[in-house]
Amino acid sequence: MGELSNIKFTTPEYDEIIPSTGETVKVKPFKVGDEKTLMIAAESKDQKQIINALRNVVNKCIVEDVNLAYFDYEYLFLKLRAKSVGEVSTIMATCDDTECGHKNKIDLDLESVKISEVEDIDPVIKLTDDVAIKMKHMPIDEAGKIDGTRDFITALSKSISQVINGDEVVNIDKSNEAELVKTISDWPTTITSKIKPWFDNIPRAYYDVEFTCGKCGNANSRKLEGLENFF
Repeated sequence: MGELSNIKFTTPEYDEIIPSTGETVKVKPFKVGDEKTLMIAAESKDQKQIINALRNVVNKCIVEDVNLAYFDYEYLFLKLRAKSVGEVSTIMATCDDTECGHKNKIDLDLESVKISEVEDIDPVIKLTDDVAIKMKHMPIDEAGKIDGTRDFITALSKSISQVINGDEVVNIDKSNEAELVKTISDWPTTITSKIKPWFDNIPRAYYDVEFTCGKCGNANSRKLEGLENFF
């Protein structure tokens, strides 16, 4: 009787685009164990667990060593899902007609998922004449530590790479991150309007859906955006 460990499968590799950089990266499909990890995370409905499962599985499927923004993980996960499990994902979509509310089964072609086009915003945001911050896209490792309320102070602290005070430039890293959180807490609320466009302009994976309600015949159209609509 042969050893089970001798059973080998050839794993194909595919080229995918990293949205944040436009570079090409080689990826390989999920394995059975990866699919189990994702299913357990999905059933938990815990945002942190879902993000951590997504990160771990995508990292295992990327052949090369690359740095990815959160929306890169969203996009690559959906492309890997199409290559690994199938291009079609089924969701339940509620009819927009409030008098109907029927839940319709909709098939999504994951190969048609896109990344939203956004404005080219200057990452350096002036808060006052003397104070500015340089923004970065939050790494998925950090996003997984933020709870579902998306605490603004925490999200902001994870998205700042530099604080500029006159001629002084302070690089933000693990050593001074806690100090940054305390500093942000003392900033006036008026700064939020200057920072909000950065967060509003973060790319997201999206899918345009059009369907006719199977119960009332109402024509529905909506944009599914973000991983929570596909996971």
